[in-house]
Amino acid sequence: MEGNRTTAKECTKAFCRQMNKKALELGMHGSTFNDPAGIFNCATPKDILTCLLKVCDTPLLCKLWQNERYTVNVEGANAREMPIVSKVFAGDGSADLCAHYKLLGGKGGSLTRPGIYNTAVVVEGPAAGERLACVIMGAEAPGTQPGNRFAAAKAALDVALGRTAPDAHVCADSALVCVVPEDKGRQAVMLYEKAPVKANMPASMSKMLTALVVLDVLHDVDTRITVTQDDVALVAPGFYQEDFRDGDIVSVKDLLAAMLLPSSNVAAHILGRYVGQILLDEAR
Repeated sequence: MEGNRTTAKECTKAFCRQMNKKALELGMHGSTFNDPAGIFNCATPKDILTCLLKVCDTPLLCKLWQNERYTVNVEGANAREMPIVSKVFAGDGSADLCAHYKLLGGKGGSLTRPGIYNTAVVVEGPAAGERLACVIMGAEAPGTQPGNRFAAAKAALDVALGRTAPDAHVCADSALVCVVPEDKGRQAVMLYEKAPVKANMPASMSKMLTALVVLDVLHDVDTRITVTQDDVALVAPGFYQEDFRDGDIVSVKDLLAAMLLPSSNVAAHILGRYVGQILLDEAR
């Protein structure tokens, strides 16, 4: 599976083609994905909400992103335990949301240039067993308290639940809140919408779709993948995170955790390259 018949870039392109195919299958018609880590992608809030709801129907991913802290086990010449922390539970400004709502998980996404701050979160609703999904895109920068993505999520949830006036300010370009359907076949009940089809850069929220594509292809999450130097090199300049190294051996499950919790770009490219190779092999 990890042969050298194709380059890492070719494998990643194959993976991104599958991301776009998966997006269309889910009904995400206003999005384009060119990068498994999320740096060069475009999507509408409505499409990101669709992706978020699909993750809500995926038990493994829901279980993973409920962790505030997690330990990745790395095998190989540099074997080690790598503790990681969720940027949703412990990110700048997350206390603005967690102080008022029980957070069940989610995925953020930010690009300091051109200054894009997003989040997709799932919180406990007021009714027993109820979950609410919220997508924020284009929030004010984290430093402009209280105008950050988590404060925007709280504001949108407050309006959706009638805790503030319907015209209360939500400090983001776009915001959506809905009730997560109990049954997969049911349509989500929308509670709040602000510019739902205004396209923007989802950044690392794209990794939710990356995870869904990975699980479509890899059914054994205990599968070990060997990290290559090419995986590290695929991360765009300025975005490299020194977490995984050439020769590391890591399970699919732990790579998913690293991708979803601290938002490892390297993990996204490792998974994209590996699955892309499988897709290319199957197409031959």
